Amino acid sequence: MEFTSDPEANRLLLENDFAFLTGVLFDQGVPAERAWRAPFLLSRRLGHFDPERIAQDEAGVREAIAQPPKLHRHIEEMPRWLVPVAQRVMTEYGGDAGAI
Repeated sequence: MEFTSDPEANRLLLENDFAFLTGVLFDQGVPAERAWRAPFLLSRRLGHFDPERIAQDEAGVREAIAQPPKLHRHIEEMPRWLVPVAQRVMTEYGGDAGAI
């Protein structure tokens, strides 16, 4: 299954449930290819893709999303949406986004 033309981005989406969940979240108000590649680019910019760390770092997530080229047009809202999702994954699903 391909979500983007980038094999590494596709692999992350298929192997990491939190990345897939993030792609779903990003897939609003931007082209699908851009939305589904965002988790991979975000992981590169953050140096990780750990929902526990993301849940505690709204400022870092905002900065990573806003870096040129922006990962989403809603650079203020997206961190306010993603961080609570990561927090919920940690508190309600034991860090396993695949359990949703």
